[in-house]
Amino acid sequence: MRDVPGPLLAIGIVLGLAAGLVGADGAVAAGRVRHGVTVAGVDLSGLTPSAAAVRLQAVAGAIGTRRTEVRAGAASVALTRAQAGVELDVQGTVAAALAVGRRGPLDGRRLLAWTQGVDVPWRARVDPAVLSRLLARLDRRTGRPSREPTLRVRGGASPTVDLVAGRPGLAVDPAAARTALTAAAAAPAGARVDLPLTERRPSIGPQAATAALAQARGLLREPVTVTVPSGGRARLAPAELAPLVESEEAGGKLVVGLDEQGLDRLLRRTAPFAYTTARDAGFRTAGSRIEVVPAVVGTVVQARRAAAGLLAVAARSGPDREVALPLAPTQPRLTTARARALGVREVLSTFTTSFSAADAPRVHNIGLIAASVNHRLVLPGEVFSMNAATGERTAAKGYRTAHVIVNGELVDGLGGGVCQAGTTMFNTVLEAGLPVLERRNHSLHISHYPLGRDATLNWPDTDLKFRNDSPYGIYVTSSWTTSSLTFTLWSTSRGDKVSLSTSPARNFRSPTTRFEDDPSLPKGTEVVDEQGSSGFDVTVFRTVTRDGRVVRREQFVSNYVPWPRIVRRGTGKPAGTGTRGGAVLG
Repeated sequence: MRDVPGPLLAIGIVLGLAAGLVGADGAVAAGRVRHGVTVAGVDLSGLTPSAAAVRLQAVAGAIGTRRTEVRAGAASVALTRAQAGVELDVQGTVAAALAVGRRGPLDGRRLLAWTQGVDVPWRARVDPAVLSRLLARLDRRTGRPSREPTLRVRGGASPTVDLVAGRPGLAVDPAAARTALTAAAAAPAGARVDLPLTERRPSIGPQAATAALAQARGLLREPVTVTVPSGGRARLAPAELAPLVESEEAGGKLVVGLDEQGLDRLLRRTAPFAYTTARDAGFRTAGSRIEVVPAVVGTVVQARRAAAGLLAVAARSGPDREVALPLAPTQPRLTTARARALGVREVLSTFTTSFSAADAPRVHNIGLIAASVNHRLVLPGEVFSMNAATGERTAAKGYRTAHVIVNGELVDGLGGGVCQAGTTMFNTVLEAGLPVLERRNHSLHISHYPLGRDATLNWPDTDLKFRNDSPYGIYVTSSWTTSSLTFTLWSTSRGDKVSLSTSPARNFRSPTTRFEDDPSLPKGTEVVDEQGSSGFDVTVFRTVTRDGRVVRREQFVSNYVPWPRIVRRGTGKPAGTGTRGGAVLG
């Protein structure tokens, strides 16, 4: 055997030792962090991943409470790492430590960990939401928003449009801020993190701004004609369109638009022929017959599409500057088909009351309230209210002062005669067999009304209400003269039979006598102005049957107070006896 040269022998010995060391290291570090590996000075040598995570987690909590100064330009804020949205990634850091020396047998950091040690930096992440709030806070103090180009429109007989140039802004660079905060995640307490500022340019470029300017100027160069299929035409002058021009940034462009609400108002004023009002289906009576009056569909301009059409002709001239207004139908609330389906086809009930034609204000008021109730439609399930139908009776609506009953006395009041309508409607509803939800009798009995079948009204708390409990509509009509009032309910009869009866009057109460001094009468003379009458109670019974079965049995109790006996008593100088406007006593 030949002798091996000294140098080769030395190299062989070194390689053998290295191979042995590598083998020993591989055996010892299997599934564990290699010897000599640290994270920011925290030794993880020989630890399993879970043990390494526990050790790092304890350190991470303390690091998260370290305060740091975050600066952007002239603005700065002191806060903890957690408040800055920085979160140490324990699992990611353990994975990085575990990867040291595991890139093959020739991985230099494997030997380096044994000889000098390898320190792995913390892995960290930044919460995007927290970072966004932090940057917004700094931007408000040191940033400057960019300004997009816009249009300035000056009105008048000859409107002008100018371009207001945009301006770059200044803001914290989000990507660079995230990198800087991540790099300083484990920095010592009190460390300063500088966040770089970057220029924020307008998103609208010069070419897009110039195109918008040209479009707006073209629109206001000369009038635009608008038309509808029916033949209506109108010219919109530049002075009328100028106040409607607006511009905004969208997708990197300066988009020219028109104020849609303002355009709608302009078109309603200059092109009213484009707007037609929808009309509900109705009903028309002729004697004992009734028929449906068909509904009418209305039209309205679609302002958004109309604005687009007007802007589209901005580059045109002369006769080409004509826009057909886009119309949309507006449907009536009550269509013809729906009205026919309601089954309003015959008289359900009708009732007439009479009154004196001599009291002109009262006759006038009766006509007003009758007109306000006329042509009312009560849908299935709805409640009809006389107060809701007529509203408050006021002088502004034309109501006059006439006799009314207040606290058991006949006095003058605004809207006198309204109770004639209440009584007439109550009797119409009684005979129709409909459920009465609210009714109150007059405090005084009025002889020209059916006994116990009167109904008073007073705004807003004394009302007459009934419910339409049928599957059909109920149409209310009224007719009146200077001495009579009639209400009629139209619908489809369900074959109801209504039986009404009235009890004898009971619980009579004598009237009181009220004396009123009259200096125009000689002393000792008395004149009876009102004879008075007794108060009493009475009950009206109603039974409604359908197909031989009772569907409703009700009682309507009326309590009437006495009419007071009013006597004028003379307080003047004695002059014998005489008569003045009433029955003379004594």
